[in-house]
Amino acid sequence: MVAFAQDRFGSLDVLVNNAGGVQEPYFPDGEPEHWGRAIDLNLRGVMLGIHFGVRAMRGRGGAIVNVSSVGGIGFGPYDTPEYGAAKAGVVRLSASLATLKRRMGIRVNCVCPGWVDTPASRRSRAEMSPEERGKVPPVLLRPEEIAESVVVFVEDDSMAGRVMIWREGSPWRLVPVDAPY
Repeated sequence: MVAFAQDRFGSLDVLVNNAGGVQEPYFPDGEPEHWGRAIDLNLRGVMLGIHFGVRAMRGRGGAIVNVSSVGGIGFGPYDTPEYGAAKAGVVRLSASLATLKRRMGIRVNCVCPGWVDTPASRRSRAEMSPEERGKVPPVLLRPEEIAESVVVFVEDDSMAGRVMIWREGSPWRLVPVDAPY
């Protein structure tokens, strides 16, 4: 992907890591190979994207925006722990890489949306019981809104290591850098 961008466009200036998913049985019921795939997709994939993206942006600068999830925010119980843990890892990883701006001119930031109206979320909601579906917010974010939040990070050269939370039905907000635990 990175090599394609460099060959096709001459450089890589913006990288968006946006992948996610998890399948039953969830941790701890599933076997390590099963829940390990969720960790690989949701955290390791982002790390690999950053690794190769930074190599391509070194000496030029650029912006990397990681899409995590509100499932990675907070300390309460979560039904898919391997997904929540991986997405929390993406949040922490993104914030930890704020120093890349000073060192290399590469800004890494993170968007944490709630439920987004996508084919995958429609399938998930269709498979839910009425009780489970009742816990899903009635207003979902649109993919275009998430794209707009990514653009905020791409266009604002002052932000690095920042985390944006966008819950359904609310405006997005930046988590303060010195936010309490």
